[in-house]
Amino acid sequence: MILDAQKIRSICPDYESHSRLAQEASTREFYRIVQKTGPSLILMQNTDNSHDITQIIQSQKKLNECGINTPKYLNHSIKDGWVLQEDVGNTHLLNFVKMNGFTDDYQSAISHIIRLQTRANHRHLPLYTEADLVKESMLFVKEFLPTVGLSTQLNTQIVMSIRELCEEISAIPQTVTHKDFHSTNLLVHNNQLFVVDQQDMCIGPWTYDLASLLFDCYIDWPWQIKELLMNDFKSKHPSPPPSDLGVDLYLCALQRHLKCLGLFIRLARNGKTRYLSHCGLIKKRILLLCDQLPRYGVFKIPVEMSL
Repeated sequence: MILDAQKIRSICPDYESHSRLAQEASTREFYRIVQKTGPSLILMQNTDNSHDITQIIQSQKKLNECGINTPKYLNHSIKDGWVLQEDVGNTHLLNFVKMNGFTDDYQSAISHIIRLQTRANHRHLPLYTEADLVKESMLFVKEFLPTVGLSTQLNTQIVMSIRELCEEISAIPQTVTHKDFHSTNLLVHNNQLFVVDQQDMCIGPWTYDLASLLFDCYIDWPWQIKELLMNDFKSKHPSPPPSDLGVDLYLCALQRHLKCLGLFIRLARNGKTRYLSHCGLIKKRILLLCDQLPRYGVFKIPVEMSL
């Protein structure tokens, strides 16, 4: 549903003009509103029932309470499915580092993850269950595997390995998790890092957000930088679980890449073809992660067949 000027004016009385922002992976619509006298604002509008406005508002409050920068929410309507918020620009960390190279903003991102894990209130957050992990990972089976044509036996093996992977991940220590903590959900504004797109916040594996950041589907840093940031996370964390950070990190990264490969193929089939350009990096990462976790080497077979 594309909003018109009359509807936006009813939400923002100081309205002068608006522009629709580039569509993202979700079904939401975003608009930048230019006001006559005040600063520009961002309007997020639900187009279906896939996003819970109450959950979005509660998650934003949790970020604020942790001392994490996030756009201020100025008004919202649960009934009509919209949120009016502060405009912190459109300089994603992804674009910023493409122009400036690797920056200290990654250290800031690490600190944000730690704040979320050590300060956030766990109340009213859903659990990222083993069933959720399996459901997401099965996008690899439903969307990607048909493109390579495997035998029924190998398909079954892969499904079994997905279930084993998700069972192993569900045993990882749990904490508050943003769940989509990567370079296009981190904005650089006034020399500060802002976190957005927090509506899926949950209780999940302690390495999930770190995996999203270090093994970002949109940008690839050398392995040495990943190790540097992993060590930074470990040294700064005041109370890390008694668990193997490296193994827990690779498990979450592998699951996330299986999910994203299937998801990006589905998005492309639905008209968002730009996501296909990232599939090469995702496939390369699956191969590397399977080398780190050889018990899941079966995932390499269809990926290698597709290269």
